[in-house]
Amino acid sequence: MAGTAPDLTVLDNFRMAALRTKNKSLRTGISNKFIESVQEKINVLSLGLENKVYNKMGSLSGGQRQALTLLMAVMDNCKVLLMDEPTASLDPRSAETVMSIAQKLISKNNLTAILVTHNMKDAIHYGNRIIQMKEGKILRDLKKEEKFNLTLNELYEWF
Repeated sequence: MAGTAPDLTVLDNFRMAALRTKNKSLRTGISNKFIESVQEKINVLSLGLENKVYNKMGSLSGGQRQALTLLMAVMDNCKVLLMDEPTASLDPRSAETVMSIAQKLISKNNLTAILVTHNMKDAIHYGNRIIQMKEGKILRDLKKEEKFNLTLNELYEWF
């Protein structure tokens, strides 16, 4: 449930996310225009959630919540997206969906993304660099060309 308010609706969660970078006033309610905007954003996910904006966030699956959290994170023209173990508690299918959605959002919004992961396959598959760190120090920094020549076995040997 991290990153969302499980007892609030999907729409309320999006409203809170939309307000985090705006000046607050007495006119911060939810208009029909905002509802339509949220439904359009959610429709991009192709998860059938656009008609569930009045459902409580806690009633959704972990993968659905994580996908919505990604949308909320990028809705205010951010430049950098930090993803710290975004698939840690998800089943493999949901994890793949979330990472695919993240990749699309990063590309569409031209974002710099930092993925912190212990999933070696994701480390090789996504992004254009691998940086291995230990206790705040960089041990290895592989550029795109080096990364694509890396095998899972070589990566496992690092640890």
